[in-house]
Amino acid sequence: MAVLSKLVSEINMMELEELTALLHANEQITPNVVEALEFYAAALSKNICDDFTRLNAIVVRHEARVISRWQSKTVTKRRDILLRAWPNMPKYHRPDSIRGNKYRTEGSNKDTIPECDVWPFINQEDLIASKALPAFLHTRGRMRPWEFAAIELDFSPRLEMAIKGCADQTLCDTLTIEFTEAVDPA
Repeated sequence: MAVLSKLVSEINMMELEELTALLHANEQITPNVVEALEFYAAALSKNICDDFTRLNAIVVRHEARVISRWQSKTVTKRRDILLRAWPNMPKYHRPDSIRGNKYRTEGSNKDTIPECDVWPFINQEDLIASKALPAFLHTRGRMRPWEFAAIELDFSPRLEMAIKGCADQTLCDTLTIEFTEAVDPA
C-alpha cells in the first residue's frame, strides 16, 4: 500500500493526457507505453477509491437535503447552479454523438480529447431535470465504482486502437481493461 501511495503522489497529469492522446491518435503501442499506462491505472484506481470514500460520506450525510433543495429549484436556477460549478458544461446530452469524431481530424489540436467526451454524463440537458442530479449523486455516492463501471462502458466513448497501430501484436492481443469487484485496487 505504501508503494501505491507513492504512485498516487507521482501522477503527472500532463503525461497521462499525452498517453491518452497517443491512444486516440492510434500511434504504435510499445511496451514502454503499456508500462506507463499500468502505472497510471494503479495510481488512478487508488484515487478513485479514495474519492469514492469521501463522496460516500458526504452523500450519506447530506443526500436528503440535496434532493429536497434541488427539486424545489426552478429549471433556470438549477441551470445557474450547474454552470457556476462547471462553467463550460455542454448544453446537450452526448455532444460527442452530435458532433461525431470531427475533433480527430479538424483543427490544430486534433489529439486533444474534448472535455465533453471525457465526461459524457455531465450536461445541462440531463442534469437540470428534477430527478437526474440526485440519481447521479446517488449512484456515484452510494454504489461502489465497480458496481456502476460496467454500465458506464456501454455509454461512455471508448478509446479505440487500430490493430495495425500496435508495435507488438502479441502484446496488444493480451491487453484489456478489466473492472473487478476487488476492494483493494492494487
